[in-house]
Amino acid sequence: KLDELEQEYDVVVVDFPGSLNLNTKTLQILPLLDTIFIPLYVDRNSFSSTYNFYKEILQLKKEGKINGMVKCFFNKYNTGTKKNAGVFRDLLSKKDDLGLDILDNHVYEDTALENYSTIRKVRYSPAPKSILHWVEEIYYTIK
Repeated sequence: KLDELEQEYDVVVVDFPGSLNLNTKTLQILPLLDTIFIPLYVDRNSFSSTYNFYKEILQLKKEGKINGMVKCFFNKYNTGTKKNAGVFRDLLSKKDDLGLDILDNHVYEDTALENYSTIRKVRYSPAPKSILHWVEEIYYTIK
């Protein structure tokens, strides 16, 4: 199916279920991907399990079972004094120690995006919290 889609489209996005299981079907498709983006949720429990998944993916890459680039980004982060702001700053400061190949832009927790409708435009903001900076970085990463 991917070969068929690649003939028609420049970019094909495969969204995996959030279970983080490396089952047989997942292991079959991973070698076909050019880039793997892994969202890191900004809370200790979710980060820990996703980080273990990230390390497994890197091990598969080291073994030559995956050829694509592997990148991470923080998803639903907050700044200032909001609930996960401290955890976000802490994890971001440890990214090199953790060996994370991480994007410069992340997805800010924005209730307007959660309620997004295709009828309504996402508002543009030049601020670093804008989803458009993240989308642009994704675009240039895969191009």
